[in-house]
Amino acid sequence: MSEYEELVRYLRDSADDSKSPSTQRAKLLNHISSAEERLVNDTTNLFKGIDLSGKRVLDVGAGNGFQSLYAAYYGADEVVAIDPLGSGSESVNGTLLGQIAVDYPQVSHVGTTLQDYNNKGKKFDCIILKNSINHLDEQACIQLQSSRSAWESYNKMFSKLKSLSSNGCDLVVRDASHTDFWLDMGVSNPFITSIDRDKHQPPEVWANMLAKHGFTDPSIRWVSIFGQLGHLSNRIFNSKVMSYLTSNVFVLHMKTIQK
Repeated sequence: MSEYEELVRYLRDSADDSKSPSTQRAKLLNHISSAEERLVNDTTNLFKGIDLSGKRVLDVGAGNGFQSLYAAYYGADEVVAIDPLGSGSESVNGTLLGQIAVDYPQVSHVGTTLQDYNNKGKKFDCIILKNSINHLDEQACIQLQSSRSAWESYNKMFSKLKSLSSNGCDLVVRDASHTDFWLDMGVSNPFITSIDRDKHQPPEVWANMLAKHGFTDPSIRWVSIFGQLGHLSNRIFNSKVMSYLTSNVFVLHMKTIQK
């Protein structure tokens, strides 16, 4: 059985916990595993070309913790998942991240923001921001290209990212871009209705800002909601044109070299 199949089986088996109604684990993992193959494909694309074995990973805006689980599964020595929405014991994110930490003790959850996170001197070999870069400061993101204070807010956070990075750190940013074919045509996107495009920026904007803080070698990949269904769909749909016609989501990969 391949590592891919093992991960899918893990999620399915973990979700099949109906005989244990005293915990939330079954419901929470069932919520994830109902689309486990799409999530695995999507997360595999996120970490494309990155060797996680023996690495220390920072997951900024960890959400349900799936990418933290993935990193631990594929050999990361330590994964720190920070997410302020997961800070409460009754939070879905907090409960699931807590369960992942039980199964994978190298994963720790910190209920805070990037701005307030105290790394206690730790440096990270891989930093992930999946669907979170615009949420670091939503109002500043909206005004990023028209407000100096908004620009300074993000520059301060990107400076902190650099301070958290080890030599050769992989920085991966996944997010939606600021527009798509349907918005440009003045009609609603039939594939995705939940994205407020005014709260997003094109990857080139992020790459240019991050470059000023020592992140180099930008690589931009475009992904589509139809490119998460398997290897063949990945090859067909994960292109700039197909992404623009559907979800217009990008993955920005950069490296950092410490001076």
